[in-house]
Amino acid sequence: MQWRGRGGGRKWGRGEGAGGRGEGGGEAALRQQFCYGGHTGPIKCVAAAGRVAVSGGADDSVRVYDLSTRTDMGALLHHSAGISCLALHGSGNRPTHLVAGSEDHTISLWEVATWRHLSSLKGHKAPVNDLAVHPSGRVALSVARDSELRLWNLLQARCSFRTRTPAEPLALTYSPGDAAIYAMALRGGHVAVHCSADASLIATLPHDGSCLALSFLTPHVVVTGGEERAIRVWDVRQAHKPAVSVAGAHSARIRGVLGVLAAGQGGGGADGDEGNELAAAGRAGLTAGSAGEAGGDGEGDGGDEGGEEEGAGGGRRKKRGGASSGGEAAAQWSEHVVVSAASDGCIRLWDLRRLSSSPHPHATAPKAPPALPAACLSQVLTNARLTCLALSDLSPRHHAVTRPVARDRAERG
Repeated sequence: MQWRGRGGGRKWGRGEGAGGRGEGGGEAALRQQFCYGGHTGPIKCVAAAGRVAVSGGADDSVRVYDLSTRTDMGALLHHSAGISCLALHGSGNRPTHLVAGSEDHTISLWEVATWRHLSSLKGHKAPVNDLAVHPSGRVALSVARDSELRLWNLLQARCSFRTRTPAEPLALTYSPGDAAIYAMALRGGHVAVHCSADASLIATLPHDGSCLALSFLTPHVVVTGGEERAIRVWDVRQAHKPAVSVAGAHSARIRGVLGVLAAGQGGGGADGDEGNELAAAGRAGLTAGSAGEAGGDGEGDGGDEGGEEEGAGGGRRKKRGGASSGGEAAAQWSEHVVVSAASDGCIRLWDLRRLSSSPHPHATAPKAPPALPAACLSQVLTNARLTCLALSDLSPRHHAVTRPVARDRAERG
């Protein structure tokens, strides 16, 4: 697992803790593996696949890391403003391309093997908030502060489709597998789930505050977190209420959530596969103890998304597919471990198998963090204001990471 503060980053892996317990209680111990101070400004986003990890910062750079050798490989210097979102795409855990969105309103495409810049996608009239690459690698979705959703043809480096959204979109993700649907978090409290084929609205997931992070557990089950400081699991075919809601999961806004299969469920997981690595990135606040890795107050500031505007899902509604039986559906998503990172500097691992039988109420989380719930396997206190989260599966079969050749922007033209 890796967290990053201003100009610094740390990687955490599953290890032997004192008594087998993580910091603050829990059953899965985590240990820090390395720390880097690569960026000169706050880190805004991170992505990881196989041995490759990348981080984007307010210093306009993308830094590349080799997770196996624990090496900072260098920087990609193409954009003229901060990097707001990153996505690695490839076959399995072997990434072939990197897509980066920036506050300079553009999106860049890179080849991972050589770190050659392939193309720039231009069209947004405002900073890019988030992007998602289709599993085929042929197209990608992007959203920006101009309240616009764009579909990009990555092979031809052009925009194929664009549409206005009811409110500013903050986060975006495709469903796994054939990516039949995608979910988009809108400022103000709603998550809109759309059909990938025709962009028709399938479901609206209501939130009392802006959702800042979301991730699919299965093709129809999504986990969300945000300003409400709660973690919620939704089945989009039964979207009138969350299947599970963990109120007070953190004492500050949640900036990253993801899910991995628990041990013994065929895919390894955060509590059972030592090859899995979790990475989280954070922005520094100011404390009396540390200059570079400072804990925040949990409320965020300038760059944190947290407006009070009202947003609602738009578009025409499409009939939802038949709801699966409760037992069968729960058996699929409840076998996951959810990892969350928040502005309070805390990373927590949650066992959904302990939550599915007794859901927590749908309520706004309190300011003060409650006692560590029984479903929380472990937690790590980073003393940094965390902003994002990524997962990578490390194994010796992955190829070595190529070191980028940093060049001055004037040389690139």
